[in-house]
Amino acid sequence: MEILNVNSNCPNCGAPIEIDQDAQAFICKYCSSVVAVIPRTPSQIEESKTELPILRKVEPELKYQANHQVSALNAQGGHLWITKDEVVFKPHALNVGPLGKRYIRIQDVVGYKKGALTHMSIFTKSGYEMDIVVWKKDEIINEIEKRRVNHFQSQGLPVPSLQFSDGVSSSSNIAGGTVSAEQMSSNSGCLGVIAAFVISASAVLYSILC
Repeated sequence: MEILNVNSNCPNCGAPIEIDQDAQAFICKYCSSVVAVIPRTPSQIEESKTELPILRKVEPELKYQANHQVSALNAQGGHLWITKDEVVFKPHALNVGPLGKRYIRIQDVVGYKKGALTHMSIFTKSGYEMDIVVWKKDEIINEIEKRRVNHFQSQGLPVPSLQFSDGVSSSSNIAGGTVSAEQMSSNSGCLGVIAAFVISASAVLYSILC
């Protein structure tokens, strides 16, 4: 791993830091803060006389309890954070590892896939797929989309259409980049039917056994 010689400190606790050269974010090993690594623009480099990145503490606007599906046999517990600028999976303290596969800049989001029940995926323009298990999938997608649209519109840029990586079914496409209230209601209704079925089945099983 190539280490970028950052002569700087954690923006939260002030501890000295070293970061991977390609890192977009990291977790401070001293205070557990999530820190975003922001490359300087040419004008910022000229003004500050340094090419070292800007370090910014990430503060969540929204938090959702979630699991990050690292592999079929490895799911890490924590929370999905949504901010104005990024989507972050913040793991519990016991789930160690680099933050690189848990951090997505809002402008890099190119699609979503809603899987069975509580599974969903977020796709980026680099081809990365963040697989998570979480409730309120439609709400999460809407919140990310609002921020993605605002990111481009605030800069006077056209909002890129959502697209999907290879192997993602077009049936998971989100019309117009957002999920409608009707879709949200429909999904909630489906979950209600499933919950009612589970309760009914449990009651029947209990009557048989007792």
